[in-house]
Amino acid sequence: MVYINYYPYFRGKKYEILALRDFFVDKGGSNQQIFPIIEPIKKDFKDIIKLLSNIPEGYFLYIIANPSAGDNISTQDIKEIFELGENTSDYLSQDSPDKSKIRYAWDISKDTKVPSWIQNSTLPIAIVNNQGQSVSIEPLANFDKYIVSTDMIWQVQSQILEQNKIIVLQDTFEKKERNAEYADTSEYTFTRFHLFDSYAGYSDYLTIGSAYSSGGFTPRSVAIHWTYYKPDDYSTIYAKSFASERNLEERSGISEKFLESVGKLIRYVNNKQIHKTKSYKELEERYNQDRYPGLGLLKKYSMLNHLDMVSKSLENISDLYRNKDMPRLLY
Repeated sequence: MVYINYYPYFRGKKYEILALRDFFVDKGGSNQQIFPIIEPIKKDFKDIIKLLSNIPEGYFLYIIANPSAGDNISTQDIKEIFELGENTSDYLSQDSPDKSKIRYAWDISKDTKVPSWIQNSTLPIAIVNNQGQSVSIEPLANFDKYIVSTDMIWQVQSQILEQNKIIVLQDTFEKKERNAEYADTSEYTFTRFHLFDSYAGYSDYLTIGSAYSSGGFTPRSVAIHWTYYKPDDYSTIYAKSFASERNLEERSGISEKFLESVGKLIRYVNNKQIHKTKSYKELEERYNQDRYPGLGLLKKYSMLNHLDMVSKSLENISDLYRNKDMPRLLY
């Protein structure tokens, strides 16, 4: 019996999609408690479409049909690619994406009027409100899930009596203005929402945070954000950041800065006897070989590690619930 699902919120950046692909390939469908939400940011959808071909049976993605970040993607763009299958022959051998692995999500904090082609979809629909705005929920015949920020839970509960439709969206990543500021940060509690079985599930922005940035410049400091649970304790997922401190006046020497920040991570993991995921081991191998992977891959390792952490925690928490070794927790 599954008690809670996880719905990680991604923007459609290349390395975010790569992290998802690697997660699904490694898991091979063994944990059907993780269902990603993707807000496309580029009109080139090839990475997302290719991802669909790597998703095992039993999994699916939520696609935000009215995205706001990135390249001004319209709802019509989403419809043409994912609903009608237009212009997808360059990406896949088949004519259109596998619709069985797609669910649509509509952000009513941007637009309360849901298009008829989504309302008439034969697949379940998710409604998103991640802006903390008070919005009346328009009834939908096939309305399935309501993804809502933590500060809106009580208002939503007054409109939706079925709590098994509510997914709580939280942003617990402690964002800093500059990477160098992460050098002195302490461990903090990232989430305990995988324990709260009073809702359909929970969502977060992984180790990126809700603020969208197109990136595109070399930082003066290299920062790594890592989540983990402590030995034999799956009740809390913690987070800590590690950042380089040398030569902060210059943007050069990025490889050396990478080695400095990863070295801090390795020492911390070993001292705390933290579980070593596949992502960690690959990162440690690059460190030992003095190989700088690039900032994009560094983010991929961080996100993939977080997915593995949550997956492992959900598996173990579910086992505890099955064996009645853990009380039910309410928000």
